[in-house]
Amino acid sequence: MKRNGFTLVEVIVVICVMAILMAVSVPVATSYFQDANENKVMNEAKTVLEVAKSHLSMKASLSGTFIEDRTLSEEQKQEITEKAYVEGELKNLEYTNSKISSFKYCNLNLCVISTDGQNLELDK
Repeated sequence: MKRNGFTLVEVIVVICVMAILMAVSVPVATSYFQDANENKVMNEAKTVLEVAKSHLSMKASLSGTFIEDRTLSEEQKQEITEKAYVEGELKNLEYTNSKISSFKYCNLNLCVISTDGQNLELDK
């Protein structure tokens, strides 16, 4: 007797094996993508922070004095993110005597903050 296909039991077994593999691989892939997004946003924030430091240093050297305590305007924030070539948005940047005292950068529904202008951490 010659068979020309798969039996129903064989098809069900293959479908069950594929379902088990998907149940295991989807959470792993999701975790991988989340970690990749977090690393991307953290690296972008580092770049933005360095560009912002350079921006403040340049302004201070041109004026010959420290820049007064204040925050940046929306136009200045936009200029910094454009110079950094990033996709996200600089939400907050405060500085004292030309040194950054507070920083917040957001992209991909993730935000990175710094309360000292040096150490960055994800805002969860």
